[in-house]
Amino acid sequence: MFFSVIVPAYNCMDTIKRCILSVESSSFRDYEMIVVNDGSTDNTGAVLKEMQSNLPHLRVIETANQGVSMARNTGLSDAKGDYVVFADADDELSADALSLYHDILIRNPHADIVIGDFIKKYPQNEKRCSIYKANQGKLEYSRDKKEYNPFISRSMGTVWGKCYRRKLFTEERFDGTLSLCEDAEVNCRIFPKAREIHYIPKIVYRYYYMDTSTIRSFDKSQVKRYINALDKISDYRKDELEGFVDEFVCNVFNVICVHVICNKNNPQKQSEKIKDLAKLTKIPVFAKTFENVNMKKIPLKHRAFISLAKKKRFAEIYHMAIIYQVKIK
Repeated sequence: MFFSVIVPAYNCMDTIKRCILSVESSSFRDYEMIVVNDGSTDNTGAVLKEMQSNLPHLRVIETANQGVSMARNTGLSDAKGDYVVFADADDELSADALSLYHDILIRNPHADIVIGDFIKKYPQNEKRCSIYKANQGKLEYSRDKKEYNPFISRSMGTVWGKCYRRKLFTEERFDGTLSLCEDAEVNCRIFPKAREIHYIPKIVYRYYYMDTSTIRSFDKSQVKRYINALDKISDYRKDELEGFVDEFVCNVFNVICVHVICNKNNPQKQSEKIKDLAKLTKIPVFAKTFENVNMKKIPLKHRAFISLAKKKRFAEIYHMAIIYQVKIK
């Protein structure tokens, strides 16, 4: 078996079929698809049962609800493929994703991770997101050949949109205590172990931007969960991960500002939200990062919030966050 495609599924009866069929449309056929139904309480189980009877590549594992990290771990424990591809239940693989991965892996036997570009699908339009400049062609990173830097937020922030040699997970698993940023945390342990990391400027994934997704649904407890993850990720602040940790902490700061504190569904008054923004900058992981971060190494789109935070201009952060929410619709 060449690939194992692992999909955690929880209450996704409206999207899981689309996800499965996107994998089934692949021209490359040496794969298995493992969907872990993580204790869904809607009709997800029935949809999966019906599809499993007609799709020989599909295997469904039923578990009690334990969260996305443990669902992926269950899939990893059952996977038989030499390489692992992760997908979320509301997204899609491109039709040629597995073929693209296979082509790179066959020609580069030491490649342990392959990263591709993705489409971000909004309600009214879509946007291609390139990890690096598409006109650069295929790029390779290894100890001896550093054609690009894979240790950046856009490539390490997710486990989807890439392919991993399964043996990388022999001694590693997703942290079951994390419910946010679990992808970035596991990548901090996985990426440094790779002998070669290859990038291909081809679309391998379609990410559906949804207002109801965890990252954009208002839940004030998310702040604590983000900090829990960042504290762990900050422990990896060394060598090639140093720049990534700074960038990722700044990125998550922006996310909390826009999608949690300034979320349109947050019932607090404007003045209370501004006070919360001020408190956010005093949390140790943010305060330490802002004090030492090299702003020139932070992507331009992340700098504005950080610059304002360092200057204690919290009302301006609030207004910028509101504008940003309107802009991304």
